[in-house]
Amino acid sequence: MMAIKFLEVRAPSLSDVLSSANYFFNILCVEPHSSSPPGSPGGMEAEEAAHGLGSLSPVLPQAITEHDLREWEKFVWQALGHKLDDVTAVDVLQGLVERNPSVLAVVQEAAERKLKAAMCAPRLRHHSPIDLAVAALLLSADRGADGLVTREQVQEALPSRLVRRPSLAPSLNLLANILHQVYANAQLDTH
Repeated sequence: MMAIKFLEVRAPSLSDVLSSANYFFNILCVEPHSSSPPGSPGGMEAEEAAHGLGSLSPVLPQAITEHDLREWEKFVWQALGHKLDDVTAVDVLQGLVERNPSVLAVVQEAAERKLKAAMCAPRLRHHSPIDLAVAALLLSADRGADGLVTREQVQEALPSRLVRRPSLAPSLNLLANILHQVYANAQLDTH
């Protein structure tokens, strides 16, 4: 689930993840199995009954909740050294396109590719997701092979307060530089 959320635009719904997680959790952890090793959650009941120990096994929940998944996800991301934001640049991009799909939908796919390509750059973590989404849209219009949408059209389609943000220029330059490096390295790898 975490890998999909990190790399894909549309992650599965949490209810789908919970359904699968609870199915496997109940099979692997809650239901006793003859093949479960001693000390595992599924093998403790038989071991304890054989030794007359009563119930020493930890109390396991009958179902994993949304809260559990969110807490475990935070724990893993923190252990990996990542600071998660509730809103990502891809989320902002989708919201902007929904506001003015006639112009921005033309460059949406290219902008999403740019954000995905640059997502692993640690320097981008300190930039606003809003600035990164706007920068990706502007860069996609600049690089558009079809020439259907110009940078000026993208700027007019975006709320003016976002295009005039003082923090946009550094984000735009950084994203452009990172993408240049990513694409240059990709071309070197194919030759």
